Amino acid sequence: MKLNLEPRPNQEPAPVLDWSTTPLARKYNRSYAKVIDDLFSSEECDALIALAESDAKWAQAAFHYGLEAHQQFVDTDYRNSERILRFDHDAAAAIFERILPHVQELIEIEAGSSWATIVSAPGRIKGTWKLVGLNERLSYLRYGPGHYFREHCDGQLELPDGRKSRVTIQIYLGNDDVEGGATRFHDLRAKRAFDVLPKKGRVLIFQQRGLWHSGEDVVKGLKYTLRSDLMFRQSEEEAQPSKRRRAHASKESGAFEGSQGAASQADEDNPNSEQEAQPSKRRRTRTTRTIKVSSDSKEDAPPSKSHQSRKSKGSRSRSGAVGKV
Repeated sequence: MKLNLEPRPNQEPAPVLDWSTTPLARKYNRSYAKVIDDLFSSEECDALIALAESDAKWAQAAFHYGLEAHQQFVDTDYRNSERILRFDHDAAAAIFERILPHVQELIEIEAGSSWATIVSAPGRIKGTWKLVGLNERLSYLRYGPGHYFREHCDGQLELPDGRKSRVTIQIYLGNDDVEGGATRFHDLRAKRAFDVLPKKGRVLIFQQRGLWHSGEDVVKGLKYTLRSDLMFRQSEEEAQPSKRRRAHASKESGAFEGSQGAASQADEDNPNSEQEAQPSKRRRTRTTRTIKVSSDSKEDAPPSKSHQSRKSKGSRSRSGAVGKV
């Protein structure tokens, strides 16, 4: 099955989310996020779901830490939903073409750019980062009543071909009769939050670096989403890590990185190739994580120990002021 999306010329770019209008102004005032309504029609959303279901079945979403079928674990206290992974270059290209007019400010990022902190901490950006497309790894998620995804920051991927993810794309595909299931951004210390409701055809775009969020409990109906990444290439003269960083990365990834180094493009296209890396304990304590894998990786970083100890309580009870859109 092939996805067909009609071109939409002369799209008016969507504005960047103004965090000052939310309860999270102090926490995320320099963070990048956009909410674009009706970017995909109801028929296109249905077609995207049909594409996923055309040759795969829904399965419990798990965390993967290697290439073998047994190298995975399910933690339904932290993440409870169903998923289909699809590797589809053509579909990714069509989706990217629809989104591109709304992310013009991300086409090229360098030191001094308005959104330089998307790719690096303030003052630490090196080289030029060029937006090159959408990750062909399309993660479809289905949440029924009682399903959720507790607080986390999305993992930043580094693929062998040099592409790096720094921005998450989430398309809401389900009908508007869903109750609950908002994507909730958190200020955990201040107990404040901001909800993006899962409206059909809506697209949520946000930086992966430092934005804590959750998928709130679905109360009624089925919530369908499609998640992927905007991929960048860093200029070659600045992309090579130092010897110390290379040694550190090699030590952390070990045989996992080495065994995947020669992975073919066929591996990347295989929907059964669910390869998700588990960071070391030291890296788990960081809000921002970079995960190096062969063709794809886990899209969401595991919670720190402090969050693991309270994750089963849910996020709903810990949030005070909550805005929504």
